[in-house]
Amino acid sequence: MTHTRGGVVAAARAALLDETREFNSALNELLEKHIPSCPYADDLAFISQQPAHRREPLTNLFRHVSLAGHSITMNIADHLRALTNLLNADELPVTAHWPLVRGALEGAARLRHLLDERADSATRLLRGAAMLTHSADEKLVLMDDVIQQLPVQAGRKAALQFQQDLANLLKQSGIRPVVNPNNGRVSGLKWGENGKVTTTGPNVMQLINERFTNHPAVYRFTSAPTHSVAWSLRDDALMSADGSRMAWRPDAMSLGSAATTALTAWEAVLAGYAWYHGHAEIPATQATRDRRQQVEKAMKRLVDNALTVPDGRGGPASRSPRTS
Repeated sequence: MTHTRGGVVAAARAALLDETREFNSALNELLEKHIPSCPYADDLAFISQQPAHRREPLTNLFRHVSLAGHSITMNIADHLRALTNLLNADELPVTAHWPLVRGALEGAARLRHLLDERADSATRLLRGAAMLTHSADEKLVLMDDVIQQLPVQAGRKAALQFQQDLANLLKQSGIRPVVNPNNGRVSGLKWGENGKVTTTGPNVMQLINERFTNHPAVYRFTSAPTHSVAWSLRDDALMSADGSRMAWRPDAMSLGSAATTALTAWEAVLAGYAWYHGHAEIPATQATRDRRQQVEKAMKRLVDNALTVPDGRGGPASRSPRTS
């Protein structure tokens, strides 16, 4: 069974089920425990070293950024859980698994942009402030669009108030906006007059491709089916020969790839928090890696089987791998 398509699906199901059973306890343990000398402690120390009138607003900003990071993490976990449920359903998906993978992958890339081992405390805090600013701006744009058709004045007022409160908090923290002269919108933030600068809207494709270098072009691979780009939808395999009706044919390798990519995203989350709280390696990260590798082994066996099954002429197989 393990060398068949069913073997790949079974491995993907088992890996995701095991992961979702354990990720809450693993993550909570990471968030609750940190080593005294760690990047998390460095960020708090950085705030304590700022001028006295900056410390309280910077501490509040740090709390907002931390909460946003935790919310992103919950969103990633929720996508992973939904993918687990989808792959364990009676009817397997054909392409609907990829938007869930893309959501997890993008969330992990955004989180690791905040928990970046290459950045110092000032850069991490500035990136968090930029993320909150971009979020506040986007919410207000959304409300302006909605208000044209729906009476949601209260919602717009709340969004505007949050944007203004955040701007005031940043000002008190010594963080200044960088305004785009072409449209008047905030395009970045900087410390004081001549300090560090960061953009408010980082390039998501760049974040994903830089963080997940072991998955070449993964942004485009996950983006295409998410946005119904024709080449990624396997239209030749999903229609009957005469094109007159739908033919639901889930692809084992696609499902296996979705599972391994989602597990890679979650592994990045665990590794990021482990690093941030001073843990060089934790059992949960290794366990996630082991689960991913089990699915990869099942996929490799399927490919090897496809190349070695006799085709009746004594050569490599000229037909698809067995399906059961």
